[in-house]
Amino acid sequence: MAAILGVDTIQHTNGTTAVTVGTNGSVTAAGTLNVTGTTTIAGNVGIGLTSPQELLHLKDGDIAVGNGTAGNNAVIGRIGFSTDSSNSRFIGMESFRLGDAANADLRFHTYGGDGNKGERMRIESSGRISKNGSFATSNTSDDFYWNT
Repeated sequence: MAAILGVDTIQHTNGTTAVTVGTNGSVTAAGTLNVTGTTTIAGNVGIGLTSPQELLHLKDGDIAVGNGTAGNNAVIGRIGFSTDSSNSRFIGMESFRLGDAANADLRFHTYGGDGNKGERMRIESSGRISKNGSFATSNTSDDFYWNT
């Protein structure tokens, strides 16, 4: 027979409440919560709010996506949308670090099965915009266009 331990509060040795378990199974942690390994969460996750309306719902904050160990000429981070469970088709945007830490391009992809993995548009660190490898030119009204 498995042992059962009934706990509704876990306290730190200094007497402060660290974790509280609600009667509905909810868990509240005070301070920093470190989770290691694979964690599965069923339901919506809220950051900064108690009633999330989506799978991931953020309130009053920023999202930082990055690879702190990325070298030069490498992808720093991606935000993507997958069309299959294996994520074999990347549709989204990525930040690509160039030859130094201070510069990166923002690249937009719609996977088309081509050699560049569907890169369709790029905003370079210099501000230049390219579409399918061609750089945009601007007219006097600052509208961008491509000669196709």
